[in-house]
Amino acid sequence: LARILFLFLTTSVVAVIPASALTFGDFPLYNTYELAPRVFDLTALEDQQIAGLIMKVATIPITWLAIGVMFFRWAKQEGVPSSQPRHVDS
Repeated sequence: LARILFLFLTTSVVAVIPASALTFGDFPLYNTYELAPRVFDLTALEDQQIAGLIMKVATIPITWLAIGVMFFRWAKQEGVPSSQPRHVDS
């Protein structure tokens, strides 16, 4: 369970910092990128903002897939009966 929490925090919280810097920036982070020829009809800032959105949105299904795999492995492991009998009060 600690692994799931760690994975969630590192990918959901920590990844927000660079993605937010790209998405909500008022100017391109790389000055030389402004001088590069445009491949599409986007400004350097628009391209950077789209990259920030992709950076954040693309990690969501990957993160939840990994969390799901870890959860079901953990649940399967918890469901295995132990070899020691348990005393139950009635």
